[in-house]
Amino acid sequence: MKMKKILAFLLIYPIFFLAIGQTQVSIPEAPKKVEFANILIELNPEALKALNAEITSLLTPQNKFLEQKLERMQWYFPIIEKILEEEDIPEDMKYIAVLESSLLPEAISSSNAVGFWQFKEATAKEVGLKVDNKQDDRKNIYLSTKAAALYLKRHNLIFKNWLSCMMAYNMGVEGASDKINPEWSFASEVKFDENTDPYLIKALAHRIAFEHRLNRLKDSPKKFVEYATKGKSLAEIAVELTTDITELRKYNPWLYAPNIPEDKSYNVLVLSRIEDVEEITNKIQKRVDANKVDVGFPQLKRITMVSTSPDDPVYYEINGKKGILAQSGEEVAQLSAKAKMKIGKFLSYNDMTDKDLTKEGSIYYLQKKSKKAATQFHTVHGEQTLWDVSQIYGVGLKYLLKYNRMKNSERLQPGRVIWLQKTRPKNEPIEVIKEAIEEEDKLPIREDYTKKEEVVFNAPPVIKEKTEVLEKPKEIVKEKPKEIKTETVLDSPKTEVSKTSEIVKTEKPMDDTKSEGLKINDDLFVSKNTSVTKPPIVTTSETKSTTKVVNTKHMVKPGETMFSIAKRYNLTVDELRKMNNMSSTASLKANQLLTIGTSTIVTKDEGIAKTPAKKPISDEPIGEEELVKPKPIVKEPVTTKPQTHLVTSGETLFSISKKYDVSVSQIKEWNNITGNSINSGQRLVVSNKKTSNAVIGKEPVTEAKKPVSNSGSTAHTVTRGETLYSISRKYDVSVNDIKKWNNMADNEIMVGSKIIIKK
Repeated sequence: MKMKKILAFLLIYPIFFLAIGQTQVSIPEAPKKVEFANILIELNPEALKALNAEITSLLTPQNKFLEQKLERMQWYFPIIEKILEEEDIPEDMKYIAVLESSLLPEAISSSNAVGFWQFKEATAKEVGLKVDNKQDDRKNIYLSTKAAALYLKRHNLIFKNWLSCMMAYNMGVEGASDKINPEWSFASEVKFDENTDPYLIKALAHRIAFEHRLNRLKDSPKKFVEYATKGKSLAEIAVELTTDITELRKYNPWLYAPNIPEDKSYNVLVLSRIEDVEEITNKIQKRVDANKVDVGFPQLKRITMVSTSPDDPVYYEINGKKGILAQSGEEVAQLSAKAKMKIGKFLSYNDMTDKDLTKEGSIYYLQKKSKKAATQFHTVHGEQTLWDVSQIYGVGLKYLLKYNRMKNSERLQPGRVIWLQKTRPKNEPIEVIKEAIEEEDKLPIREDYTKKEEVVFNAPPVIKEKTEVLEKPKEIVKEKPKEIKTETVLDSPKTEVSKTSEIVKTEKPMDDTKSEGLKINDDLFVSKNTSVTKPPIVTTSETKSTTKVVNTKHMVKPGETMFSIAKRYNLTVDELRKMNNMSSTASLKANQLLTIGTSTIVTKDEGIAKTPAKKPISDEPIGEEELVKPKPIVKEPVTTKPQTHLVTSGETLFSISKKYDVSVSQIKEWNNITGNSINSGQRLVVSNKKTSNAVIGKEPVTEAKKPVSNSGSTAHTVTRGETLYSISRKYDVSVNDIKKWNNMADNEIMVGSKIIIKK
């Protein structure tokens, strides 16, 4: 019996010591020479002894606190390393944050230094961090790490040595200057001895100890997912991502306010299990795309640096593919010729048909597009089609149709999530993100890749003394001469009258057309609750005149092209073709007559000039104007455009003819259509009448008018980066109201234009 007990003890004894051995922590021994922050450090025996003692204290005892500290390093180090690399700071400097705070965002020192990198409030503000009742950036791993990098780089300008910078980080420049060896400047090798500051020994020990343990540690079952956003609350994000609000608050303690600030995008940390990372990333990606100002695509790189002639091709690299820039007046035929490529191949690469028109300023592919995009999803904005998305990301249209279970490239609902890499599962419904349905800023790069309806915009007439006819008129339009009036308005020297106080209303475009965006120096009515107190001086002349509208022709000379003729008369090639009912493939012939616009010929008789004073403009009846007799308006020759219609999905020639009160045969005749089939996106001429850019005349004024008030409005001049949406927010009005006040049909505005804002 006694022998059995002894035998059992002998069997258990080694197992017991084996278990103890397994729980013991592996402690690395520091070498006599070690590299840190690109500097070789040689340690004497005293320094080496102190370093090894520090390493042992860091790794023992092996407890929960140490395990949590190591796991935090696994979570935060990828973020810190990326920022240090971007700032050109040695990676070893990440151990300063471990030394200072153990990577605890809420850490506070006895001297009231706070956060990951232990900044005092004054120092934090000095390096650009915000510390107030809404946020404390010292607790934000991204912002505080960038600030620490800036702080270290400033010190390195003084000491020229990263070890010296660490000393200055801990005790300030003045304190470090007394202890740092002057010979360390620009040194690639230094020596540590018994007099070396303990802070440097501790920093080196942190690197050796934790690098050793991390290399032998299993990956954490969790990791951080970054969500770049602004204006949202953590509660909203928790609902969006189906995550715990308590966890969000724990790892984003920098936010004190209810919502994330809107001054810029902030990275919110979402701690996720490894198996859930892809799902959360997809959710974030969809919502980021919905609000992104710049989607990052297409990725463009200009290849042709210098272009000496408009006839030279301008090549780009677009999403890694070769592309070509569509310059003014260039169509598929010209682009194909410049690229030395067959038209059919060009159309195929860009998923176009021979009826599709190119757009000036867009980049077109000269290589086959890819099967998948570099990103997983795209959220539709505005009036984008699947073709637009195909061009933006460089993915073949047929693949996008397949991925999104669609049969054709119809117009998409704003906010719809488009799959760019794989087919949407059958059991997953079409997703529409509500954030994208709201008014969004126009993306400059997207403007080149979004098909927009062509516009016929009736500009305010320009009053001239004389009218010149460009060429001898060939055809006379039979029209009864009209008596029209001329009115010249001069500002009083004592009156502050802005251009916006004179508004010429233009004819409202048809429902199917959109007016072009505002241009620089456009005059739009805007007011700031002020009324004009000084009446303008109005000079009127009582004159009888006769006007005749004639077509202006151009005879084609040998060597001339559509592009050169269009340039000569300040037209686009597309406008010139439409004026002459020419298809995109039609060629010019010598001595061919082309219509290049219309001219107004005015015959004036002598009249008597007088200058009546007008009343101030006001909404309320102030008084009656003096009766103004008929006056002639003298106009410049103006170019006219036929009315057009952009075919949408489901429309037929019959439905379009009913819409414009014309016959099907007329539409077919005006557009050289032989059959009855039309395609979505095709532009049709729907009237043989020309829409003039100028008002021919007005009926004589025989009754007293009530003045119109500009009171209660303000003039806003568009600056770079502004959009209708941002302007509407600024004045607390809606985008639709601004468009209505300014007779706009789309959201495009230009820098320098003036916009009416009524209050």
